[in-house]
Amino acid sequence: MQNGFKSNYKTWTTHGERRCQQPGIEGFGDTDRMDDLLADLAAAAPSLGDEEPTEYAQAWYRMIDSAEQLVHDQTTHSTLSGTARLLSMKSQYNLPIACYDDIVALIHELLPDDSNLPKDFYRPKKLLKGLGMPYE
Repeated sequence: MQNGFKSNYKTWTTHGERRCQQPGIEGFGDTDRMDDLLADLAAAAPSLGDEEPTEYAQAWYRMIDSAEQLVHDQTTHSTLSGTARLLSMKSQYNLPIACYDDIVALIHELLPDDSNLPKDFYRPKKLLKGLGMPYE
């Protein structure tokens, strides 16, 4: 602190910031494999037998279904992974709900009509309720 920053030190390289990923760089374009994680968790879940699932369990099963459902047939991203990434960006950049909804509306204009990405902020909150971690 007494000496200040080094001259020419403009990009943090060892403080947890990530550089923008570009094609040709390892990891670019890789999916997050969230569907594999949820499938493993679902396989370990106990069977309910003839019992009606609780509201929490129903939310969980909806979330599992969204991990298996692609946003559209020309992508490898599931509805859940796309939704989770959008919510992550909303939180990271502190976007208001209206901004999030406008961005999603633009994305929907670019996607095929039969895409499965939630169209507003309300639906992802309901989808992620299955994690037991409400979005605030």
